[in-house]
Amino acid sequence: MKTLARIFIGLLALMSGLSSCLTEDLSDCIGQTVALRFVFTHHDQTEETTDLFTELVKDISVYIFDENDTYIRHIDIPQSSLTHGHTLYINLEEGEYKITAWANLLEMNALVENGGKTSRADYTVGVTETHSAVTDLFHGSINVTMEDKDVSKEIQLIRNTHIVRVMLLGLPAPTRSPIDHTGYSVAIHGKNTKFNFENNPVAEVTVPYTPEYSGIHIDNNYIVQAEFKVQ
Repeated sequence: MKTLARIFIGLLALMSGLSSCLTEDLSDCIGQTVALRFVFTHHDQTEETTDLFTELVKDISVYIFDENDTYIRHIDIPQSSLTHGHTLYINLEEGEYKITAWANLLEMNALVENGGKTSRADYTVGVTETHSAVTDLFHGSINVTMEDKDVSKEIQLIRNTHIVRVMLLGLPAPTRSPIDHTGYSVAIHGKNTKFNFENNPVAEVTVPYTPEYSGIHIDNNYIVQAEFKVQ
């Protein structure tokens, strides 16, 4: 009985160690561990760079595939639960892996689909937000080789959302909202609301984006500005 009890306790410890590898440091992990550090590098107009990952990302979703692009598992985790706010530790067996990371999928209620298949090529992310307050979506991907030691990898994220501003010049200042009585409206339509795991748009349905209108003055000229945030 004592032997069985020791085995049971050992199994519990093993399970606990495996689960803690998702967010804790290497000391709690069993086997080979990959430390994934997520970075979003922002370049300003002066060419200065800043890592804004912890500022702009609310959650991270990591999808793991083997060398044949077959799905293994995925992890959804809030940014606040990452080690130091930017690092995720994952325990993996020896082998070749392809890892795809999406940021803010949970924040924007994005839909991940695979058509019931397990190949990476069949996985897509659907983004249906078409209003002006579109949540920033980020993508990153790396290949990882696990051998007989722990490894550290950096995943540089790309922001998929962009700001588009359309300015209408020479219009009289309206009496009410900026676009009233001008006879103009501005619209953007796109098919960039579904992406494959290579981060390429694959949507077939066209959707509209809704702008936020504002009135500004430049050199005493009144300008109507329509601002879009698009995927």
